[in-house]
Amino acid sequence: MLDAAAPDADASGDAGSADADGGRCLETPNLRDGGTCTLSICRRGSTVEVSATSPEGWYVGALFWVLTVCDTSFVRSRSPSGSLNTLVYDVPEADWAKLREGDPVFMRYGNSEFSPATPCGRLPRDATACRP
Repeated sequence: MLDAAAPDADASGDAGSADADGGRCLETPNLRDGGTCTLSICRRGSTVEVSATSPEGWYVGALFWVLTVCDTSFVRSRSPSGSLNTLVYDVPEADWAKLREGDPVFMRYGNSEFSPATPCGRLPRDATACRP
């Protein structure tokens, strides 16, 4: 299932931006040129599925893709029907409740601040029921 969400150690650095509640979101300085991804959000039981889709497909190698929302990272994903274009992350309701609408979302290959990040826009809060 999902590995525990963990705050990024970099979230307290100068590369972040404060939100209305005084929290800090990681604003990565190492964005990948070109390439973006799109997000799809839906609810399935007590989890929220966050799907990140890249038209180029996600590189397959020795490392894993990490979904980062603000200062929280999710590392365990699955790909529907073996697609290389979409990765789905199951976010527990408790973790979803901590995320805020408009938080920056990006993907990294590996769990390093030095890995290039693929921007995925801002987090929407509306989550409709997932299709069966």
